[in-house]
Amino acid sequence: FIRLGPLVILFLFSAAIGYYSAALVLHPSHRNNNDYDSILHKPQWSIEYKDRRDTAASITRDAIQLDELMLNNRTLMFSVSPGRSGSLFLSVVLSCLKDVMSMHEPDPQMTGQHLEAVLLRGNRTQSLDSRTRLKKSAIVESLLGSGPSVAYAETSHMFIQTFSDVVLNELVLNNHANAVVILLRRDLIKTVESQLDLGWFTQQHSGFNKWYYDPRHVAADESVLPLESISTLFDVSTENSAIQSALLYNFDILARGEMIRDMVELNPDLRMKVQVIDASLEEHLSDFDAASNWLQSNFDRDIDLVRLRALFVDQNEASSPETLARNARSFKKQKRLVSSAESSPTSSQTIRDTALQIMRLLSQQNIKLPPTFSLWFFPYDRLFLCRMIAIVASKAKHPHSRK
Repeated sequence: FIRLGPLVILFLFSAAIGYYSAALVLHPSHRNNNDYDSILHKPQWSIEYKDRRDTAASITRDAIQLDELMLNNRTLMFSVSPGRSGSLFLSVVLSCLKDVMSMHEPDPQMTGQHLEAVLLRGNRTQSLDSRTRLKKSAIVESLLGSGPSVAYAETSHMFIQTFSDVVLNELVLNNHANAVVILLRRDLIKTVESQLDLGWFTQQHSGFNKWYYDPRHVAADESVLPLESISTLFDVSTENSAIQSALLYNFDILARGEMIRDMVELNPDLRMKVQVIDASLEEHLSDFDAASNWLQSNFDRDIDLVRLRALFVDQNEASSPETLARNARSFKKQKRLVSSAESSPTSSQTIRDTALQIMRLLSQQNIKLPPTFSLWFFPYDRLFLCRMIAIVASKAKHPHSRK
């Protein structure tokens, strides 16, 4: 004990001092929170994270309220068209309406990956949220600073391909916006010729499966044409395969437009909020009188008649700004697109014959097309009909005439 006693006493004294020091340091009154948070398992960033989280939640709530404020009872206008059918001109015509913010193919254009996700892969439902956030935020941003009476108009052939469900299901039904869907038509032969002249539906073309598609590549859930029956009409190895693809694409767009018309008619909620309007480039937008009558008949808004009349200036005025701009735009498209794809002159008769084949088959399959489709797209049908009416009227007037 005499030998070990001092060592035991020294050990006990050291342990007592260590315990007291630790207790003194860890006591709340002597602790620096910044130095000992990790010891107490209370991370220093927890308060900052909570502040950031609350700020983010507040911003999200503000964004949702802003969307609801900007879109509630706001009129949104969109067009259904296949491309190369006058959507740019329609945008300019709509800009002649008072308080209409009209744009042609604004960003985001919803091409490329969105077309692939919706139509080619059939992931419409899975991609709906991301597409809604993207398109809705762009529309709301465009409307910032405008009054509630200002309408948003967008003419883009991507509407029917990649974001019509965003507009009808999310913006109209969920955000209480009003919508106008314009079914834009142009002579089918001229439309297809224009598309083929720019090299559409060739594998080398930069827009293939980006801003247009071959209906035969569409996912089964998204297909609207009876492709199995149609495939019996064509031999894809023939030199007319581009014509066949172009015609199928245009008929596919027509059928999807009619599906929107039916959807609106059958859904009471949509029927109250959505207006479907027909517009023929040749019939309704061919001259000043036709365009002004079309605008007055379908839109309850004042029209800038001076601006509208300026759109139909004499096309012989080659030096006018409108003509120069139109020619420059056409030249740029030719240079950019035709150079990357082989384009050959096409026969209008071949296009017409193939179109009539498809029309007959679609009629047999009960695929709905615009009711005046044959009159709009086949001028000789209209001429034949007019001649028949004239003959019948002449017979009724002169029943004993030999003519």
